Amino acid sequence: EVTAATYIDKAIALDTLEANKIEYITSVANNYVAAKNYNEAGKWYARLFAIKKNVTKTDLYNAGINYYTGGNYKTSDSVFALYQQKFPDDVLGYYYGAIAKANMDSTSVLGLAMSDYQKLIEVAAKLPDTTRGKQLQITGYRYMINYNYTVKKDYATTLSYIDKILAIDPTNELSLQNKKAIEDAMRRDA
Repeated sequence: EVTAATYIDKAIALDTLEANKIEYITSVANNYVAAKNYNEAGKWYARLFAIKKNVTKTDLYNAGINYYTGGNYKTSDSVFALYQQKFPDDVLGYYYGAIAKANMDSTSVLGLAMSDYQKLIEVAAKLPDTTRGKQLQITGYRYMINYNYTVKKDYATTLSYIDKILAIDPTNELSLQNKKAIEDAMRRDA
């Protein structure tokens, strides 16, 4: 069966203008997004990497987020790793790399997302938009809390991450409750 994508593949191969190739690829990718076929959309967006002289944040994001939405976390993580390499001071690559890895390691037993969350915290702390930066830091610290509490059973380290959230947001109700519960448990176990 010959599909429209097959004809576009031929057009891409025959066309010599980068702008036309980009337009063809983007058109197919957008159609796959509209059809909710996210993995195919991710594949088509990723084809831009070989065509464009300067791959942009948007190019990488479009490929990575479509792979992620399609449940292809490993490929999504690979795309966001490229994003991190190309744009090391941008939080987006670390954020989506972390959540892709967290989905590959849903119980956090392997701690796959640890390094991306650590880097997310570090880069987010430097954001000029302090509200967004604080939100992203808290997201990273929550992963650290979950990992240290659930997997490592390291309550002292867990408390240190809770304290980091409370340093950012002293009225964070969840963190206040968690801190009390862990301190109570530590006293019982002592």
